[in-house]
Amino acid sequence: MEKFARTSRIQASFGNDISPSTASSKPSLSWNAEPEALYTVIMVDLDAPSKKDPSLSEFLHWLVVNIHGQSINSGHELASYRGPRPPVGSGPHRYYFLVFKQKNPIPRKDVESRPRFDALAFARQNGMGDPIAGNFFKAQND
Repeated sequence: MEKFARTSRIQASFGNDISPSTASSKPSLSWNAEPEALYTVIMVDLDAPSKKDPSLSEFLHWLVVNIHGQSINSGHELASYRGPRPPVGSGPHRYYFLVFKQKNPIPRKDVESRPRFDALAFARQNGMGDPIAGNFFKAQND
């Protein structure tokens, strides 16, 4: 799986620490994309509400489907972006970005529940294979 190319001063780089305030806005992402292909981007927190008690994992922070090439703005948000907001004292949380190549367009249907989202199950249910790109960072509030 490839990692995302650097597109800004702050880069998620396989587990580096990024402050929640730095990641509060939608990120810019890039990957090796075919211009005419469709993609899905999913961002989840694996440590919600804490690493000791991940009972809400995977907590969905962002879901965009039907992205043409790398143009995230061309896609449809099924779950709008929510920056990291780990509870104070819960320790570092791992925030993962996964990119899947779609075989077909995915219907526009908002996600009703963010806690306990299953990114791989969503991909399977929509005819996608394994992720083609991914990265993650850690954030915490102390």
